[in-house]
Amino acid sequence: MTAGYIDVSTQLLPKWQVDFAGRFEHYTDVGDTETGKVSSRYDFNRFFAIRGTVSNGFRAPTLAEEHYANIVTSPSYANAQLPVSSPGARYLGASALKPERSTNFSAGFLLNPLRSLHITLDAYQISVRDRIVDGAAYNGHDAMTALALDGASVQEGIDPKAVSAQYFTNGASTRTRGMDITATYDTNFGRYGKVRWDAAVNFTHTSLTNVGHDAHGNSLVNAQQAAYLTTAYPANKLIFGGAWRLGRWDASIHEIRYGHTTSQLTYYTGPSAFSVNNFMEFVNSPRWVTNLEVGYQLTPIFHIALGANNVGNAYPRRLPSEVSYLNVARYDTYSQQLGQDGGFYYLRLNLKL
Repeated sequence: MTAGYIDVSTQLLPKWQVDFAGRFEHYTDVGDTETGKVSSRYDFNRFFAIRGTVSNGFRAPTLAEEHYANIVTSPSYANAQLPVSSPGARYLGASALKPERSTNFSAGFLLNPLRSLHITLDAYQISVRDRIVDGAAYNGHDAMTALALDGASVQEGIDPKAVSAQYFTNGASTRTRGMDITATYDTNFGRYGKVRWDAAVNFTHTSLTNVGHDAHGNSLVNAQQAAYLTTAYPANKLIFGGAWRLGRWDASIHEIRYGHTTSQLTYYTGPSAFSVNNFMEFVNSPRWVTNLEVGYQLTPIFHIALGANNVGNAYPRRLPSEVSYLNVARYDTYSQQLGQDGGFYYLRLNLKL
């Protein structure tokens, strides 16, 4: 790979700044690509400014996406990750990976209505074409044949329906639209210290704009993979709180709300067990967590803090037994909402050199 880039920033007018950036890359396996970005900001006065950006992006397939292989077996099922160029993956309908390309737009404003109040709002749209996903799920005799072509085998007696295989593929194109709003406000309480209040909220929605097909005409994205791309991430997230400082003491508290997520989970019991077409829709309800920290400046270079993330020890919703293999899995691993480890408590010592 070889690459070169250029970046130029200029003030077209005293209150108008424009930035240009361009990059050229050459890959030995996927060819040449050109990407660029144009950003602009105009400050009407010290109270109000607007800004916007237009850019495009490029991402070549990674070595892992092209060549990673793995097989997981148990007494009752087997699952294989096949390299996209392997005989087994080609038998299932795989084709060589193409690079991802994206087009991005963002626009927003900055508002300072008071000396101590700062507000920002940014809206964005990200369109990704030929997105590389771990898709194309197959099971039954097709999966067993693919494994055999790659020199792998499964234990005797396993139901063919419980044998599955998949590979990385340019499975879909997506469009993500969202908005970020942030605000900070400083309060001076005199001899009782100063507090910086802050709040931030994010709204995000991702949709599929195109779904690819394998060499046999089968969809490369099933309902489970579509949910992972579109609804496994919270549609909204809210954070608010404040940080207080008085002399050598400081403290902060923040409340965080994660919106709900929705997944399509594999059945491990019943008539749809191990199906790659029928899934259980599972909703992780919204969750609130609290983060706390109290600190003290021991010396000009040493700071000590005692704190907790998720002080209330909140957990995601528990999985029903039908979608928990042998009732071992407790939580939805597809969901990108609340972590699965509960509260985290710490004592931290910082050294500033």
